[in-house]
Amino acid sequence: MKKYCLYQITNNINGKVYVGAHATTNVNDSYRGSGTAILDAYKKYGAENFSKDILVEFDNATDMYAEEAEIVNEEFVANRNTYNIKLGGKGGKGSTKSEAHKQALSESVKAGYAAGRISRIGGRSPTTPNILELVGEHGIRGTAKVLNITYEAARCRYYRMKCK
Repeated sequence: MKKYCLYQITNNINGKVYVGAHATTNVNDSYRGSGTAILDAYKKYGAENFSKDILVEFDNATDMYAEEAEIVNEEFVANRNTYNIKLGGKGGKGSTKSEAHKQALSESVKAGYAAGRISRIGGRSPTTPNILELVGEHGIRGTAKVLNITYEAARCRYYRMKCK
């Protein structure tokens, strides 16, 4: 039977906490949250330095998210001792965007394409001199590591710029 729970992850080194909501058949599963800041903290401190406590169990998602919204409020998110970066009670990744926000994002992306700041194939890419300089300095594999992209993407960008 599915359970709905609020949990708290505590960094045992610095005391910072993350509160989240999770639907599961086993409240003691290995799920440890999916927030950006908590995932970065796992990388920095090591997952073994965190503990998980179940705060409350519910029979439905509505009650779970309502309680999360009560706990993970503006004051909680603003507190420097938490890893939560958005208000609780919404569930899932990201947040719902208004139509105005979607329109502004669309216009920004279109302007980026028009100005050459965004490529249609690889997202944001360095300017021509930068990719050529990086490959000259680091080679294609090294450039891929510097830009945090795949070797194939770096190679494609390099040859596309070199042949212009």
